[in-house]
Amino acid sequence: AAPIRVSTGIDCLCLGTGRFLRSVLVPALIQAGYHPALIQTRGRTMMDYMDLRDDASYEVDTVLSDGNVQTDTIACYGAYSLGTTETKEAVYQELLPSMKTLSILGVGVTEAGMASSDTPVMKHLYQLLNKCRCQFHHSEENKLCVIDMDNVPN
Repeated sequence: AAPIRVSTGIDCLCLGTGRFLRSVLVPALIQAGYHPALIQTRGRTMMDYMDLRDDASYEVDTVLSDGNVQTDTIACYGAYSLGTTETKEAVYQELLPSMKTLSILGVGVTEAGMASSDTPVMKHLYQLLNKCRCQFHHSEENKLCVIDMDNVPN
């Protein structure tokens, strides 16, 4: 039930484990020198999937312009979940305290999850932002960039 393969070098977080976030944002963050961890908002399928792999990675299939499918293996530095009390405690009591800094928070949740401030996803986002503000003392000099990877409802 614990998070998988936690790296001490995690320096950015991704809330949500959707395909677009995993295939676009995570590789870009890695290419830029960051060490992202994924945080699933419900359930634990991503944690369980990555726990079965030897190297804490996941595969992304891309259909190329010629119709061929290219499979890339993407590194990941941790997989967590906010879906249960136990896994949520791992995020707030183990992951965040182990991090030295946090400058990027990627958000890749469903559009329905962002439909109102009362959804579980929005409550998770508020709680995560509040914990990060308290721990990392974000200020004018120490900013947190939030990157939304999904459609935001009108």
